[in-house]
Amino acid sequence: MRDVSRQDLGDWTGMGRDAAGRAITRLRDLGLICPSRARRRIVITDLDGLRRHAFAPPDD
Repeated sequence: MRDVSRQDLGDWTGMGRDAAGRAITRLRDLGLICPSRARRRIVITDLDGLRRHAFAPPDD
């Protein structure tokens, strides 16, 4: 396993590093993910909630 940066996430999703950082912050604030103690790692704390969020209709 390798470390994943915000730049990597942005590249994979077609958004910039800053937008990826905002998305991570939002998911964290929703309680769906949390940063681990190991740098550059994300722990999914609510997989079902993350799935619902990912497939929900976009906010208007």
